[in-house]
Amino acid sequence: MNIKNEILFNDAPERANHLEDTGKRCDELLKVNIMEDIRTIPAPKGANYLSEIEDFKMPTNCLFNKGKTGCGGTELALNQDGHTIIAVPFINLAKNKAIPNERVKYEVLAVYGDVSRQSIEDYANSHETLKILVVYDSLPKLVETLTELGYNVYKDFFLLVDEYHILLNHYSFRNKPIKALLNIAPNFERVTYMSATPIEREFILDELKHLPTVVMS
Repeated sequence: MNIKNEILFNDAPERANHLEDTGKRCDELLKVNIMEDIRTIPAPKGANYLSEIEDFKMPTNCLFNKGKTGCGGTELALNQDGHTIIAVPFINLAKNKAIPNERVKYEVLAVYGDVSRQSIEDYANSHETLKILVVYDSLPKLVETLTELGYNVYKDFFLLVDEYHILLNHYSFRNKPIKALLNIAPNFERVTYMSATPIEREFILDELKHLPTVVMS
């Protein structure tokens, strides 16, 4: 399945096909470097979290540079409507982000090596909206299990690949799980690769070079 090269904040006004319900015109939201396929979203002064930006929604089908750590990118994804899978590089990160807190309105499941398919099934059967944090290595198991349960995973779920710079940094010694993730992720109709660590376009993995970059400034 080909990725739809479609993001929430689209191209410059003359190239924009659509803009989801943000309440603002495309040219008010974006500064676009067409030559390098980079879109810039100006962050309002005083906003510390993405959720504080009025009408802001997670951009999709892009490389998203959120600008700084701790700005609530994963919380924004977890609180948005619909099923969400967030792929993270480390077990501790999955566990910590799945801990209940007042800023996330859904119960979150963390999936990693020791978590069984039965645990995934039990969670899916007891929750109307699924919010799942999964370690890169366990994404194939998660997708297979949800598919067996009858979900159209690639259509029904939004996939957020968090800390995507790790894909480059760890490619040589975590090659198998990272290649598996890079093979699976493009099948999702809506997928975002997010990081606060910018990567120059020339160093981006070949599998991701076709995606535009969206930058919070």
